[in-house]
Amino acid sequence: MSAHGLLQSVNNVDGLDNFHNFNFSGLSAEFRFLLLGLGPDSPIGLTFVVEPEWARVDDVSGALTRDFSTTFKLVADTELIPNRLYAAANLIYEPGVSREFGTTNWEQSSELGMTAAVALVSCNITGLLTDWVCKPSWATLCTSARHCTFSFPTK
Repeated sequence: MSAHGLLQSVNNVDGLDNFHNFNFSGLSAEFRFLLLGLGPDSPIGLTFVVEPEWARVDDVSGALTRDFSTTFKLVADTELIPNRLYAAANLIYEPGVSREFGTTNWEQSSELGMTAAVALVSCNITGLLTDWVCKPSWATLCTSARHCTFSFPTK
């Protein structure tokens, strides 16, 4: 279980009041269930992850809120070349509900996503990560995508 703090400093942002604030912002937990262990008997590792979260402060405006969400992940990984080339993929679904403090209207949201990564191990780890996230709506299609590359020494 984790407790969260939020430090905010907002100055001269259109649509937001100037403020500086530190708040206890909520609680979360992570539960992992190993479905398949990567090893000699299984060429793929598969883990199911559940991450419930409660938040009480909006991370943009700083307004008090009630926010409940749970992230569900299916995490798969494999060795494409033993001790050399690895690949992983995550399927992510995050439903949630929230409302501002003092109101009675609950707002529902959901997010659907997928990440994939490939890493080559030598004296440096080099890899490519692709992240696709969709916020389903009745009026729009999923068009949000993020990509990044990373490289860092292992020693």
